[in-house]
Amino acid sequence: MSSGTATTMNSECEGGTRFIDSSIALLIRLAALLLVLAMPFQISAQSAQTADEQLVEAQFGLISTVSTERHQAFWLVHNRHGWFDEGSANFLGRAAVRKRLQEEGRTSWGAGATFLARGAGHSTGYFHEAWLEGRYEFLTLEAGLREQTHGTTFESLTSGSTGLSRNASPLPRIAIAVRQFTPVPYTAGWLEVRGHFSHGWMTGNRIIRDTFLHDKSFYLQTGGETGLKFYVGLIHFAEWGGVTAEGREFPASFQDFLRVVTADEGDDRAHGIDRANALGAHTGVWDWGLKASLGEAELNLYYQHLFTDNSGLVYRNWRDGLYGVAVSNPFGTDLVTAILWEFLYTKHQTGPGLTDPMPGDSPWFCEEVNPNCGYRYNGRDDYYNNGVYLDGWSHRSRALGSPLFLTQVQLDRVRPGIDTYSDRFFTSTRVVAHHVGLEGWLHPALSYRALTTWSRHYGTYWGLNLGEPWGSLDPTNDPES
Repeated sequence: MSSGTATTMNSECEGGTRFIDSSIALLIRLAALLLVLAMPFQISAQSAQTADEQLVEAQFGLISTVSTERHQAFWLVHNRHGWFDEGSANFLGRAAVRKRLQEEGRTSWGAGATFLARGAGHSTGYFHEAWLEGRYEFLTLEAGLREQTHGTTFESLTSGSTGLSRNASPLPRIAIAVRQFTPVPYTAGWLEVRGHFSHGWMTGNRIIRDTFLHDKSFYLQTGGETGLKFYVGLIHFAEWGGVTAEGREFPASFQDFLRVVTADEGDDRAHGIDRANALGAHTGVWDWGLKASLGEAELNLYYQHLFTDNSGLVYRNWRDGLYGVAVSNPFGTDLVTAILWEFLYTKHQTGPGLTDPMPGDSPWFCEEVNPNCGYRYNGRDDYYNNGVYLDGWSHRSRALGSPLFLTQVQLDRVRPGIDTYSDRFFTSTRVVAHHVGLEGWLHPALSYRALTTWSRHYGTYWGLNLGEPWGSLDPTNDPES
């Protein structure tokens, strides 16, 4: 794959999923049943309050997407939690109900469920969400299917977090979290923390089935009540365990879980790649940001640094990441309530050098004493792809992170027969993109949102050179020049 460009505009919608696996269905049905049983009591208890104070909310909506092409407009069907089929027109009905957590008091509980019915090329109906949660002081425990993201962006206008975005359908998880920034004792409010720790299950038809997802985060924020806040966070995701099509079971004991949590290498039961590196398929994000109050406006600056191994963890791929600037209420008018610009750059990936020493790392066009053609090892990070877990950082065929990382299926819809010389799930991970978003109100009853993106795709390092193991037939040709 060489390069190409795409420019896209917005709307309100997204791509689909099928029924959840039977192993998780009982948990989801239980959550939905408990919600239904609890609803009458909550509605009755809150009947004397105003609408804004009620804890129970219900929504119903009908949404459609149409296109004259073989694919839908990009932002119609991406970053919508997997609602829509991106390969056909859609007509979708959505019904949702939830009980919100109370902010007051030491304890509270909440629950929610969403049912989607979609008419499209792949029609379906299913419980998209079904979850329960409980709070004690600042700690929250939740279980079930629930839409969520990890990685701080300006949510309504962003192109998507490089960690966990709104692009794919939710997966069943159990999590404990400190959701809001909470002051650290004895710091007079100048130091705040938040984070989460979660265990989940990948669902759908995957090459390695029955895999687990471990994810966690930890954030620090400082600034107090000055109106200027700086934060930094570290997010870690890892897919692990599972069974191959041939019936081979990958390590999935509690000891293996601890190895995954700490990103340690596997033992003799693990795949060869996982014995040489960390057990499982790992993805991480350094999440930096600054928030400043400017009168009635608020400025948000953020940078997400993506990594898949130690080289990225220590910023050897420092060029790569998502850079964002967003301003809320920039002009003090309802006509434009927020504006955003983002720049996504992922071309470097610690360079074109091979990941590890291996046969063929000194090709004929390099000097024998110059392995890897002079490049450092630990290159070709190939974000979201993995050599063992071949579905990569995806769920039900959608990128869990930025939707601007494209798959072969997506490329075939736009350019049928295009040859990328890559067998990876994501055939374009080296991306340069500019993204602009704008939202506001045209009338008290009519809001708008506009998104436009220009992107250029450079495939993958593995797809260069007609699929040859080494990245360039000409070692003087620097892919970053």
